Amino acid sequence: MLRVGIALDSLEPSAWIASALERIQASSFARIELVVLRSARRSSHFSLFRAYQAWDYRRYRGEQDALAPTSVAAILRDVPRIEGGEEKSLSADLAARIREAKLDVLIDFCAEAVPPSVGDGPKHGVWKPRSDLDFREIQGRGRSWQVLERNAVCAQSLNVLGVNGQERTLYASAAAMDRTSLYRSRNPILWKSGEIVLRALAGLATNGEVDTKLRPAEQPYREPRNMETALYLARYIKWLVSARMRRSGALPEHKWHIALRKRTEGRSFDDPAGYALMPCAEDRFYADPFLFASQGKTWLFFEDFRYTEGRALISCCEVDEEGGFGEPFEVLRRPYHLSYPQVFEDGGEIYMLPESRSNRTVELYRATDFPRGWVAEAPLLNDVAAVDATIHRQDGRYWMFAGMSDGRFSNSDEVSLFFAEGLNGPWRAHPMNPLISDVRKARPAGRLFVDEGRLIRPSQDCSLAYGYGLVFSEVVKMTETEYEERVVARIEPTAFAGGVANHTYNRTQRFEVVDRDLPRDSALRAE
Repeated sequence: MLRVGIALDSLEPSAWIASALERIQASSFARIELVVLRSARRSSHFSLFRAYQAWDYRRYRGEQDALAPTSVAAILRDVPRIEGGEEKSLSADLAARIREAKLDVLIDFCAEAVPPSVGDGPKHGVWKPRSDLDFREIQGRGRSWQVLERNAVCAQSLNVLGVNGQERTLYASAAAMDRTSLYRSRNPILWKSGEIVLRALAGLATNGEVDTKLRPAEQPYREPRNMETALYLARYIKWLVSARMRRSGALPEHKWHIALRKRTEGRSFDDPAGYALMPCAEDRFYADPFLFASQGKTWLFFEDFRYTEGRALISCCEVDEEGGFGEPFEVLRRPYHLSYPQVFEDGGEIYMLPESRSNRTVELYRATDFPRGWVAEAPLLNDVAAVDATIHRQDGRYWMFAGMSDGRFSNSDEVSLFFAEGLNGPWRAHPMNPLISDVRKARPAGRLFVDEGRLIRPSQDCSLAYGYGLVFSEVVKMTETEYEERVVARIEPTAFAGGVANHTYNRTQRFEVVDRDLPRDSALRAE
């Protein structure tokens, strides 16, 4: 059992910290044995940026508010405490008391880092959750707000504080920024920070040591000055007015379209040319296309989102020999949203694995009258927030990739892997989960396929927007204990006229299909 120390500014920290402490105490691998209480220093000078943060928080605060003050007095009732004060260095007596606690690790949740002198006490050092949105009052060293403004991605990490004041990164992740609000960018990142702390502790308990490949931590961002904040707010207001004017219509200016082409020899999967758009009515959009060949025919299954219903069902159409689209028809409707309908054959049966995150399940359906009739076969995973689950069979095992979250941060940030001996499970989580914690290449974007002897996993880059770009990675290693992939290609949305996003790719021996976020009337015009 790991002996964990906690450094706090008060016994009423933010909700994400309180949740992390509660989960540590409830875990089977760690126990909080010491609390170091330190008083956060308060700045006396006026800061326009802090005023903006307060306004932004009031405006956009949600039900799952990571920053909500939450008492931890009951959780830490029987845990010894020492008072650390506001000083940048601890007294020799307090430092000695921390060493006497014989901690495995001390986790620093304070606004300001604990003094470097603490670092030589815990066996595995002092850990501190960080993100680009921390904004510290530092002189000279910090990166500027203007640099952060241009970033589509916010880096977050769990750092190890050194006795020399330097930091090294133990765990790194990347999430998308939300241009509408600093709080809406920060809130899911904070919830994920608590998750990362638990993962790192579980890993330490299992392995007995921290990752030996620690890397230097990124230089922090300094708090924006008043003039910088004023310029930012001027640009923000201009952007906000423009965005509201664009949304004033009854229907969106852009929507998802499906595009298909015949495969030709010598054309690479990442070549964006030659696709023809599928017709789509004004009252809906089509996305997440999957192709399936059966008995000499090709069928296209896809998400059919109805604006009037506010959710999608699964529809299908036949694709003729020249790539023409037949009349779409509905094949699966549930009282909750469905999308991403992977269709595949196994053991002489045809199955569909649609996304059913709204029902907190990963559901398998079996065809009873293909392609129109389907019956629920089995839930493969229950009580999960999983998106775009994708099954691949290899080496006698079934592998399932899925975008996973605890429901408080984005499902686009991370991908996890599960494996089973049979299609109906039981499915076991890969020990390296999450395999990837990077919004630029995590979320699945179609079934895995073999190209020139390489196993390719399509994924989404959701950094600039949901489903912004397609990323293709070669799966270098996939076993029950190891996983490795490397990016080999991309398709940018700008490759298509008017494109703002593209997030699914699939193919058969004869056809390839993608979806694109394009101007609403694109399917009505010749391409």
